[in-house]
Amino acid sequence: MHWFDSYAASISLLFSALLEAIGVAWFYGIERFSENIEEMIGHKPGLFWRLCWKFISPIFLIVSTLS
Repeated sequence: MHWFDSYAASISLLFSALLEAIGVAWFYGIERFSENIEEMIGHKPGLFWRLCWKFISPIFLIVSTLS
């Protein structure tokens, strides 16, 4: 049971987060996503957040999944 808790859940969760990050940032589009956030909170997210969603988060998740 310890192996299942240690290895099975973490890799699958990282992989699903990676697919979600890629799906939102690349397929749905960062501009559409930013416009949706603007509708919710009243202003668009800054450049830092858009760069994180598009590049930094997927790269970090790929490295975490592969290592």
